[in-house]
Amino acid sequence: MTRALALLVVFGGLVLVSACSDRAPIEGQYPGECVDGIDNDEDDSVDCDDSDCVRAPDCASPEEDDDDDDTGADDDDTADDDDTAADDDDTADDDDTADD
Repeated sequence: MTRALALLVVFGGLVLVSACSDRAPIEGQYPGECVDGIDNDEDDSVDCDDSDCVRAPDCASPEEDDDDDDTGADDDDTADDDDTAADDDDTADDDDTADD
């Protein structure tokens, strides 16, 4: 009887520990979760509205995601963008020749 009681206590303790150590699910943990229309981590925030998806490429706004040289609003907002007057493709004061 003592052995059965000891096993019951050990088993109950293991169940209790495993129930308390579950990690909360994270939205965006797997590709596509931030655009699947499901609240994967059950925190009442879906996809790009979930704080876990803030850095997901699918949720980045064009201003945050644009790393090319085609607009003035991207992260390298300088006079050398491809569509501004001081770049090296459209003005006489650029770094090559006046007839470009």
